[in-house]
Formats: sequence, C-alpha cells, structure tokens
Amino acid sequence: MLESIDPLSLARRFHDAMPLRIREYLNHRGIVDDAIDLHLLGWEGERITIPIFDRDGKLAFFKLAKDPQDRGPGPKMLVPAGTQAELYGWERLRGRPPRIVICEGEFDRLVLESRGIATVTSTGGAGVFRKEWVDAVRDIFEVYLCFDRDLAGARGALRIARWMPQ
Repeated sequence: MLESIDPLSLARRFHDAMPLRIREYLNHRGIVDDAIDLHLLGWEGERITIPIFDRDGKLAFFKLAKDPQDRGPGPKMLVPAGTQAELYGWERLRGRPPRIVICEGEFDRLVLESRGIATVTSTGGAGVFRKEWVDAVRDIFEVYLCFDRDLAGARGALRIARWMPQ
C-alpha cells in the first residue's frame, strides 16, 4: 500500500503522525519546531523519519532514528538496504551561502540549522564524505568542519580537510 504513495506525500504523512513526545525529544536535543516542520521530520510508528533529498531535490530515502524510549539492542540509525550515502542539505548549497558547516550527523545538522547556521552532512557518518561533495562547497568562502571529538570524527574531518583548497 505505501509503495503507491508519492514519496513527498509519505514524508508529510509521517510528519503529521509525529507524537508530541517525539517532538519534545527533538526539542530537548536542540531542534526547534520550525526546523522539525521545514525538514518534515516524522514518525513511521517505530522510528523517527528524516527525509533525505538528493541533489535534484527528489526524496531519495528516509533515514530512520531509533525511538528514544527504545532501550533494546539495535542501531541508533537505519537506512534502507542498498541505499548509498547522500549529502543531507543540498538545498543549503543551492543558495550559495557565504559560509557552511560540514558536520557529522543528521541531528547535528538539524541543531545547527535550528540556530540559523547553514549546514550539510553525509548520511553515511564521519568516514563517508565524497570528494564530489567537497567540490560542491569549493566556492563557498568559509567552510567549517564540525565532527565529534573521537577517532572517527578526527579521521573524517582530516580526510575532508585534505581535499579542501588552500
């Protein structure tokens, strides 16, 4: 049944289904209501949905975040099988901002966006950032790398920094 639904309509349906407790959880994480609504964060019954749009503005897939009340085993984030990493935030690059932050995760991006900071991230984590995406930010005057303070974050940020023009 869901296969016949337009992907954007599905994103809106998930957005409209978000329970208040999930919105409050996102707010507590630092994601304001305007960002929740703008980015169509939602709820598919078991996980938080984060719609990921491709370079052309088409819905590519949903990243699924674990219910904060779920204390069981399992990954914090899921993507559909066979999905390739995508840059989350292409719409920010279309506007050619004077500065951009490249961060490590979707929730990190949404927190920064909630503060009015233009931000992009890879849906594949710290170690997955494509060189072609660096080319997409090459003409932006100020590019900041904001990754977690762990080994994976340091390696991911260093990898991107080596590709940046001097």
